[in-house]
Amino acid sequence: MKVIILLLLAITTLYSDAVERTVDKKLISTVISAEKAGVKYHKQGNFEKAFEKLSFSAQGGIKQSQYLLGIMYFKGQHVKQSLATGMAWLGVANEIHMKDWEATYSNIYTKLNAKQQGYIDKLVAEYIERYGMKTQKLTCKKKAVLGRRKMQLHCNFREDRSSPDYELEKLQSINLLH
Repeated sequence: MKVIILLLLAITTLYSDAVERTVDKKLISTVISAEKAGVKYHKQGNFEKAFEKLSFSAQGGIKQSQYLLGIMYFKGQHVKQSLATGMAWLGVANEIHMKDWEATYSNIYTKLNAKQQGYIDKLVAEYIERYGMKTQKLTCKKKAVLGRRKMQLHCNFREDRSSPDYELEKLQSINLLH
């Protein structure tokens, strides 16, 4: 009887591990699909749907989604305008060092005083801890597009994983420029 119980426990454990791996794989494809849809909605000016998709994929570590979400917070596109939240998203997106993204971040950051910069630094560090490449097990490379001067970003998940869930933007936003 003990052998049968142990065998059933082992089978249950193996089955639950297999189900968990399947969920992880679905999550990765879902995150990537959300990013594509979010970019499309953003280009169309449908910021409500863009926010829904981009916030999901940004939390999954997708850099373009993080960048666009930061821009949405800067401009107040379907969200309450927030310099702090925009800088946090743009800061985590900048883990990959895209020149134009870094320029946008730097142009704003250098206009802040030391106290404001310290606040932004802490916020960016928290976002990197939650949504950054290391946490999301993500690697990104910039590749030249044939026949164009522009670089294209290619990111891959190093392994199947499920992303930790956080209630998006629960952090206090403050107006840093006044």
